[in-house]
Amino acid sequence: MSFSARTAAAVRADTVESVAAGFRGRLAIHPDQVAPIHDALRPDERQVEWARRVVAVAAGSGAPALDGAMVDRPVMLRARALLARAGMDQGL
Repeated sequence: MSFSARTAAAVRADTVESVAAGFRGRLAIHPDQVAPIHDALRPDERQVEWARRVVAVAAGSGAPALDGAMVDRPVMLRARALLARAGMDQGL
């Protein structure tokens, strides 16, 4: 089977659509699919910045809030998971 740039773009686009639907992983049947899948699953800078801000505000005491929303345990866990997916050290 030949794997072309067009096929890689299709795999990436399909994975981006799956991520938008809530999926956080995907199987590959060809080694050349791994890179476009990883690229599509990697959080973007906007998401990473949000997660960093959540972790920073939650490090304080009391009932933390960010942009007018409470930062509770599920939000903190989601931020930590996003940073882990981005391959970022959370310093925790």
